Amino acid sequence: MPNSEADDAAWPDALRPAIAPYWADDAGLSPAEAAAAVLDRVATACRVGDAWSGCGLTIVIDTVDERDNAALVTFSIARDGERRTGALSLVAMTDGWVRAEVLIDGARWLTARAELVYEEIEFWPAGAEDHTSDGEAPGRIGKHGTWAQIDSGRWPQSDSGDERWPAIELVEP
Repeated sequence: MPNSEADDAAWPDALRPAIAPYWADDAGLSPAEAAAAVLDRVATACRVGDAWSGCGLTIVIDTVDERDNAALVTFSIARDGERRTGALSLVAMTDGWVRAEVLIDGARWLTARAELVYEEIEFWPAGAEDHTSDGEAPGRIGKHGTWAQIDSGRWPQSDSGDERWPAIELVEP
């Protein structure tokens, strides 16, 4: 699985997911157990053969490999007649976060930290110093795992033109 040590250094050690106290107090989960549950929820939303569409592109899940508090999802992307390959690497961290990294054609495209906030998975850019004061999460996966969106202002590499919140949705089979 890809290594993101440089991004880990950009993430303050003291920063914890906003919902960590809920998981500890109400659900009885340690931060590491909460992160493992978030990772499992994201990986479960990625099923081999599923197609996601939006923003002029189509993403098809090729493989899902989940083990030892980590997951690697590979996919293909079709846009404007071009085909590319991608990978989503997820690692459950002991501090309660899930480290997420997206590679496109082998190059790092996006890094983030993920947490489950009530029913949605929320993503924050690596280096975010206080995610609780940044307002709305700049990346989200819906509670049913059928849509995802990112804030192009926080991740300008999304190449979404004038669209601030580009989204992709699971294509119904």
